[in-house]
Amino acid sequence: MAIASLTPFADDVLSALATSSINGTRGSGPFDTLFLPTELTSSILGLSPTDLVTLLTTARQSLLSLASSAAPLDLANPTSSLFATTVSSSEDGVIAGSVVNGISTDTVPEEATYAFTVSQLAVAQATVGTALASTAANAFTAGTNTVRFTQDGTTTDVSFDVTAGDSNQTVLTSFANAINATTGLGVSASVVEDATAGTSQLVLQSKTTGTTNAFTVTSLTGNPVADAGVGSATTAAQDAAYTQDGIAFTRDTNDFYLGTNASLHVQLLQTTITPVTLTVAPDTSAVASAVDSLVSDFNGARDFFAQFADVYGPVASQLQSAAFRLQGQLETIGVHVAASGTVSVDTEKLGAALEQSFQHVQTVLGDVGGFAKELRQIAETQLSTPSAQAASQPPFQAGYGPGFLTGAFARHLAHLQLQGLLVNALA
Repeated sequence: MAIASLTPFADDVLSALATSSINGTRGSGPFDTLFLPTELTSSILGLSPTDLVTLLTTARQSLLSLASSAAPLDLANPTSSLFATTVSSSEDGVIAGSVVNGISTDTVPEEATYAFTVSQLAVAQATVGTALASTAANAFTAGTNTVRFTQDGTTTDVSFDVTAGDSNQTVLTSFANAINATTGLGVSASVVEDATAGTSQLVLQSKTTGTTNAFTVTSLTGNPVADAGVGSATTAAQDAAYTQDGIAFTRDTNDFYLGTNASLHVQLLQTTITPVTLTVAPDTSAVASAVDSLVSDFNGARDFFAQFADVYGPVASQLQSAAFRLQGQLETIGVHVAASGTVSVDTEKLGAALEQSFQHVQTVLGDVGGFAKELRQIAETQLSTPSAQAASQPPFQAGYGPGFLTGAFARHLAHLQLQGLLVNALA
């Protein structure tokens, strides 16, 4: 339910709740006259119930936003932006790379640059059979036909049935279906039909690239290999051949993994004329964006809680203290704390720090005592303490009256277990 819709029902109901609590405590006079001296009163005492709900909701949302923007810069968070890594290729369409982000400082992919030259790509064997007239009667041996595949030292027999008078297309389809239904066979089959020419061809292909996955096929019963024309390879199996930082390698695949934690996935897409480089580095743009979000949410929360310091004095004080205590360290990474307490980002200086001293940025923001970690702790601690349970100030201390009103109001709502916006404002 939107705040704007909480009228006049909200004002009537919530005024009664707040008034009954106050009147039960001290009588029927204006609430703010109860607390002396006069300078201890606050404008918050004049808020309507609807405005007070808005206040409580805004306080909670400010804390949620602050916690949310601080989490990506906390080293205790396994999905922290401080662990994010990018891979860039000097020629994207020739060699591509991707990386699995770490979940801690120990598992972050190492910064590195790799230079590759590729002389040939890994290729899977393919055998294209004879083009047979699709609707013509087959010339296969009637009955059970059996073939034997040999691949990487393993033999596998495949059988299929042929009925005299069946069309070539029907027989080839049965042959292909039998191959594809054989568990553990590293060969797939398909029937390619040419509607214009009226022909069908059986195509056999290794499921994986490389010479170790090449195969041969021979007839055991009948003569299906010759009848289908699949006795010899059309495309020979081939291994990838490349150099990495000047060292020659061959692999049976174009995809492989590198790095201490095997976190860098390399894909060879084309052969090269000149070396192509892959560079693994921290995702500085993600961190810079996270810093901008944190600073924005910090300023918003700081301004809000400072405005209502009579109720939220400890929060405002904790936020301000964190910024001033870390002011010197923050300045070294391009985060400026003004005398007023407002925080801003020097984009150029932050960018330089991220490029030249990334670990220092990690420490200042996300390590124990770091700016983001401390803000996250402040926000989450406040969020875990509902307004209904917050301790009020001693009588006749600044903040007692507003705190009492807010707490009493919160306790009424919690007691009634109101749903939607009101409970969400206090939980």
